[in-house]
Amino acid sequence: MPFRETGERLPGALEQSSTEKSPDLAEISGEMGLEEVRGYAKTATAYVEHQTASLGEEAKDRIGVAAEKLGFSPGALEAALAESSVADELAALTKEGSDLTDGMRAEITEVLRDEAERTSADWLKEQKKLKEEPYLAPDRKTFSDIQGAFFEIERQNHLDRVDERSSDTPVRSIDTRLIVRAPSLKDWSDSYHTAHDEFTSARGENAVIEICRKISSTVKSIGAESGISTDEQLLKTDRALEEAGIYSEAFPIRLKGYEGPRGPIYVAEDGSHRVAAAKLTGLDHVRGKVGDAKDKEKARKVWYESLALMPITAREELRATYDQVYPPTPEEKQADEEALEEAETYLSEIYAERNLNRDAMQTRAQAESERFREAERRFSDAQAFADQLTDTKRFNRLKKEAGLAYLKDHAPADLWDEYEQRIDDDGYLVRKDGGESYITSTGYDVGDSYRQIIISAVEKYRQEFPES
Repeated sequence: MPFRETGERLPGALEQSSTEKSPDLAEISGEMGLEEVRGYAKTATAYVEHQTASLGEEAKDRIGVAAEKLGFSPGALEAALAESSVADELAALTKEGSDLTDGMRAEITEVLRDEAERTSADWLKEQKKLKEEPYLAPDRKTFSDIQGAFFEIERQNHLDRVDERSSDTPVRSIDTRLIVRAPSLKDWSDSYHTAHDEFTSARGENAVIEICRKISSTVKSIGAESGISTDEQLLKTDRALEEAGIYSEAFPIRLKGYEGPRGPIYVAEDGSHRVAAAKLTGLDHVRGKVGDAKDKEKARKVWYESLALMPITAREELRATYDQVYPPTPEEKQADEEALEEAETYLSEIYAERNLNRDAMQTRAQAESERFREAERRFSDAQAFADQLTDTKRFNRLKKEAGLAYLKDHAPADLWDEYEQRIDDDGYLVRKDGGESYITSTGYDVGDSYRQIIISAVEKYRQEFPES
């Protein structure tokens, strides 16, 4: 099974029990009265239909009373009412002359129990705990120093890497615990854009939690199926995770590996939010393409020479993170120190070799820095423009179209074996077999896709609506 046996940080939708008291409606119907239940149902149904995150005081009071009667916290019940699966059941109670039958009581109670297990506040609270997970060099300058040292030592040692972007590179499983960084995230509790679904976003959730909800609800529904074998459950679970992009062959997470003395660590190149969602849901592993060293023994030598070349801040940051992932024994700690001291004896040769290439490296670094600053400026301007728009409906349409255009240019060709090159009204890619799609045109990173999509959507919006 792909989940940690300890169940740590496992979201409510993946857990089989709720910590809140949830009495059957039949037990309290006498206390509430049918009319009161109907009144509560009308308010709840209206809330779902309006799909708003802010309730009026009267509605909040009514939900507070109903929550107390039903044994839920108001926040948990509000989250339950935000789910469309609850709306139909509650709407049935508002029909003229309808009765609150035992079957309806049982069905509504079951739905409320399931959907109320994890509120938006609960998800966000759990996500904040990920700040304690090992995360390498949140400071961009420090990480650049780490990368620069590895690049130089690998060059000097003629160390070849697998290309994580090549179509020939196989997808393989990677222990989620060993992934220690992702582009544009400050730490694993971060998300640099909101959820793509507007209602999910209205609840204050972000793109990471959106993926978590998709995973947890699908996996739990699989576990609830009757007459299904364990093998079938695992196959269906893998399929659900593939649809969410966690196990995707067509749209893989891409990682770069660094071989240390006690094992590898990985940095995500594409798929930041999917990796963060895997950590939040407690998944043991993700599947992706890895650009790691072809010669593992040479890579371990490169590790210590790279540490020796790094500025002290970068060196200590890498060592501290690595030791969090692979806690060393006293003997291993001593061996690390000795290997680093030996590597430092080669520094004069390393510096001499580096100086021969310094001019070329500086020219390349300056050009890269200029490109980065220009890209940051364009994205900042576009994001600021998008944030102040009140006409979000038209902009979201253009954003979905821009996402599809970006996918056509940058997605792997085999993605289109399964999906048509078009989207539905909600922005999901249309499957060729007519099945349900979980991939949105803006849903995954393909080489800095989110930034490029925002820039493109803003440019198109300004062209189509110049008066804005």
